[in-house]
Amino acid sequence: MKEEKEKYSYACDDLALSDYVVTKYLAVPLLNLIPKTVRPNAMTLTSGLCALLAFVIMLQAPTGHYHLWFLIPFLLMGYMLLDFMDGMQARRTQMFSPLGEFLDHFFDSAATCYLTGGMLIVYGEKELWVFCVVMVLSYIAQAACFWERYKTRVMHFGRISSTDVIIILTTLITLAGIPAVRNFAAMPIYKWINPFRIFVLLCVLGGAFNSVMSIVRSKGCNYKFVLFMVMEVVTAVMLCFVSVSFSLKVILFSLYSMIYLGRLLVAITNNEKDRLPDFFFPIVLIVAGFLPGPYLKLVACFVYLGFIIVSTVINHMFAYIEEGLKAAFAQMQNQAGKHGDRS
Repeated sequence: MKEEKEKYSYACDDLALSDYVVTKYLAVPLLNLIPKTVRPNAMTLTSGLCALLAFVIMLQAPTGHYHLWFLIPFLLMGYMLLDFMDGMQARRTQMFSPLGEFLDHFFDSAATCYLTGGMLIVYGEKELWVFCVVMVLSYIAQAACFWERYKTRVMHFGRISSTDVIIILTTLITLAGIPAVRNFAAMPIYKWINPFRIFVLLCVLGGAFNSVMSIVRSKGCNYKFVLFMVMEVVTAVMLCFVSVSFSLKVILFSLYSMIYLGRLLVAITNNEKDRLPDFFFPIVLIVAGFLPGPYLKLVACFVYLGFIIVSTVINHMFAYIEEGLKAAFAQMQNQAGKHGDRS
């Protein structure tokens, strides 16, 4: 493992003031209360669980249930702080690894669904063009950030970082529990324009700008990344014609996007070539359209997406475990050789 750690490195270019403030005044004091025996990956998994639980509560909004809404800001802040502290714990305990980076960023890609998609759900957005624009640009922005890390070996965060986005979206999602806020957000200004859509479109345009800057800093992108962007648009449009709820469209699209993000993260952390996006899910959607009943359609989609995502994660874990076993075996051989020389 020591040999593998020496090969692995993580570089980050963080220009955000909010990251500095959160790290100094929240993450560091809280980390001092956590024993060094706590594994960083356990903190990463807990972080992802906090975000998932918050999203589950958000899914109750279309039914008019807001009983557990007060938990959302605590869960999302828990996600954000643990997302900070897992890397700090890894450096503090020297338990950093490619698997840790993979899990950390893979759960960040899931958080795009929990925050961006969750915000659309809690404010009762129904327009499918909004779904397409917001979800496609959000995941392309996420992928562009990972692409820059893949090409330059540096994770870049601008003046406005993911921390700022998490704080803003957490505030807006929390306020969605107040009927007056939801009514104001949906108040028509002119035709399809309302305050909520103005804000959301400004956010995704900012994300699109960051995507362009990431690609510029990476000195361009290859055909695989271009195909990913094309498949994002194709899949989002196809989901518009699938007879499932808006919430399920958000979830299905997010799971599909996470396939490419997971593959790109594997390429980053294993120093491999990047891979193509998935081309088969649109075919699954077409085939599912001929299945009887909505439940069979959903089962077909979720089984396919779940299988691809789980296999991606497990393959990466096996690759990491294999590297660890090789390093341990090499160390045993070295020790045996030393004993042989002494005898």
